[in-house]
Amino acid sequence: MIDFSPYFKQLAEVADTLLSPEVLLSTGVLTVIAAFMGRVSWAGANIALNWIHSWYLRTVQRHTVALARRQLPFDHRILKPRCLIIRYGTDLYFERLASDRERQDGRLQNRIFDIPIVVHADGSTSFKLHIPVHKRLGTQFKCFVDVLDAAKTTEVLEFLFGCPSIESPERSSSPLHPNRLYFLLKDFHIIESIDKHKNNMCFPE
Repeated sequence: MIDFSPYFKQLAEVADTLLSPEVLLSTGVLTVIAAFMGRVSWAGANIALNWIHSWYLRTVQRHTVALARRQLPFDHRILKPRCLIIRYGTDLYFERLASDRERQDGRLQNRIFDIPIVVHADGSTSFKLHIPVHKRLGTQFKCFVDVLDAAKTTEVLEFLFGCPSIESPERSSSPLHPNRLYFLLKDFHIIESIDKHKNNMCFPE
């Protein structure tokens, strides 16, 4: 059996040497530490400034979207409405007019958040949509609903076709989401992305 104890002893001696006050206080080591701390501080400052810039240039708009003026033909708890925030701005604007700063603001996000369903006393239903809107570029988004009961997916799709506030409901083409239904909202502008998908657009007020 090989005895590794001499090697461990040598490693310990090297570590003791590197961590000695004389080495730690040497000019070379201090320069490396100062450079590292400088890079960390610069990165942290950039992150903070970008967050402040993003926060300042967006505001949350609240919209109520009616689903049905009567009781739903199925239990509303099988629906999980969600909103996909695609990006700030339109693809056409970034292709032709956007500045470097605006391109940074308008980078692809694909953030998803839940939309609560509200059931009113008269049986009607709606959902509350809160959209973060860029003050100059607006926000490109698309809503969808995940049907938690797979057997009800076709029925929900047919129901969405009959909703006065909804346009072009369709099944997701992804095999990972067989019970996901995308749709557009008539209350917002409808635009076409560079890859020919139709999305909603909420322009600044």
